[in-house]
Formats: sequence, structure tokens, C-alpha cells
Amino acid sequence: MTEKEIQDILQPIIGEFVWGAKQGYGSFLSLKFGNPKTVFSGIKKPLEKGKFLFNNFENRHVTIKDGYTFFVNMANWKIYADKSKLAYDESERSEIEFALSFINGQKLKKVIIDSNQKITEFEFDLGGIIKISNKNYSDEIN
Repeated sequence: MTEKEIQDILQPIIGEFVWGAKQGYGSFLSLKFGNPKTVFSGIKKPLEKGKFLFNNFENRHVTIKDGYTFFVNMANWKIYADKSKLAYDESERSEIEFALSFINGQKLKKVIIDSNQKITEFEFDLGGIIKISNKNYSDEIN
């Protein structure tokens, strides 16, 4: 895939706010972009007497949907506040949570792809930076 094709895929999230940024299993990251939408289901009536008390009442479900989700998986990554490194893929969960809270609410300004160095950089409007690389990434050590 060419850099242009990747940029074209990422174009819809440029200029969008990050929200719901969180760490998954291991070094896996999930970043949501765009305006969240609240979706309410219709009222669901109980079909029959259930063994759980709450199944005996009408209910509805509320879901928050996002425009786009960007996953970082099977890669090395670092999160910066300007030039200060806040966390990286091997950091403690609390450090990663702090770094992602810094990224949350920032607007993605641009994505820089350096195929020679195998680095992709996400730059945000309030100084947040996420650098992603597969350089020296090995399943034996990660």
C-alpha cells in the first residue's frame, strides 16, 4: 500500500477530535474520532417471566457510537506532550492511562508517514503526538 493510499484512508479523521482513547489488552490502543452519537433502542417488553428480576420489566438500551475507530496493535508506540515522552507500549497501565487522557479531546492535525524509517506520526492541535513503528518489533519479546 502506498503512502498516498494510506493518507486517503486516514483523511476522514484529520481535523476530528479524539475521544474514548483507551488501552486494551497489552499494548493495544483504541482511539475514537468524530462526533459521538447516542443511539436509543425502542422499548423492549419482557417475553416471559425471567429468572432475573430485571428481565420482568420493560427496558431500552443506550449505545454511544463513534464515527471512526483507529486501532494500534502489534506495533511499538510512544505518546508525547510536545517533546516530553509520557508513555510507550511497555509503560505501566497508569502511565498509559495518563498519556491517553492527555490525547483525549485533542484534534488530529496531521498524519506523517515515513516509510523509510517505518514510522507513522499522529500530530494533534494541543501538542499531543503519537509515534507508531514496527521497527524492532518482535513477537518473541512482545
